[in-house]
Order: sequence, then C-alpha cells, then structure tokens
Amino acid sequence: MDASPLYIISLPGKEAGSMLDKLPLNGKKTYVVAAVTVIYAVCGMLLGEMPTQESLLMIGGALGLTTIGHKINKISSN
Repeated sequence: MDASPLYIISLPGKEAGSMLDKLPLNGKKTYVVAAVTVIYAVCGMLLGEMPTQESLLMIGGALGLTTIGHKINKISSN
C-alpha cells in the first residue's frame, strides 16, 4: 500500500499540494479546523485537563481563524 505524504514538495512546472487538497471540502477546511479546535478546548476544559484561560484563548483563536477565512473567501470571490 502506497501512503501519500501530507505535504508534497513543489517541482518546477508543478504546483505544490497536500493530502487535504484531495478531500471534497470545497473551501470548508478552515471551518473544520476551527470547529475541531473549539471541541478540543471545551472538552479539555470540562475534563479539567486544560486551564480555563487557555481554553478560552484557543476558542478565541479559532473564531478569529474563521473570520479571516471568511474574509479571504469574500475577497477571492470578487
């Protein structure tokens, strides 16, 4: 079984890509990563494995990531 690498090195004349580019997410990768980050932070906080302040910082960062992703998509579509 041939495993594809997570990141592919760019060659002259070819564009670099990643394994995530092959998934049919249609521009939703940013939102998926942000949602997983929020779930991770909330679970860590509820289980007592992560301090509340650190969890809130992670959630704020994830929300900031979604707003940046939204703005980039908005600019790209114009």
